[in-house]
Amino acid sequence: MNQGSIRAALQRLLVWRAVRPGSALLPVPTDTLEQTGLAMRVPTAIGPGLTLSRQARQWLEVCPAVTSETVVANALYLQDAVPALTAAGYRDLRPGRGIFLVTTGPGGAPCPVLGRFTNGGYSGRRVREHVERLEPDLLSGRARLVVVHPDLTRLSYRHPRLQLLHVPPRWSS
Repeated sequence: MNQGSIRAALQRLLVWRAVRPGSALLPVPTDTLEQTGLAMRVPTAIGPGLTLSRQARQWLEVCPAVTSETVVANALYLQDAVPALTAAGYRDLRPGRGIFLVTTGPGGAPCPVLGRFTNGGYSGRRVREHVERLEPDLLSGRARLVVVHPDLTRLSYRHPRLQLLHVPPRWSS
């Protein structure tokens, strides 16, 4: 493995925040990153995740703070939602800006994706705030805000540019 491919894998892991051990999202096998001390396991309620170690963060010259268990769990939950997104006509899940991921919607428009496993998912109030903030962008194209949620009974908020997807957590050890 050359340094360039390892650096590319670490940069991708930085963007994704965390991946499951064995994930194909990185261009280098995750066990290689773990064995070299560049990735570390973080136990979460939905199984272990790999995130950058302090050594890797130092090498990439980014903030040395290690990613929290909460961030790791939410990153894994969104990655686990890919089959549900695909079944709903979305494809090409990729990192977006801030807390959002981006997917290509059924009409070809890029759609922001939100999802959170912790605290039972996003509240209706938080979803409404995100829709209101994104509404100009959503209305300008064929985009929708896609919210992946572990318990849709908690969400009563509805909007024409909002797609709610129920995705139960994938428990693994």
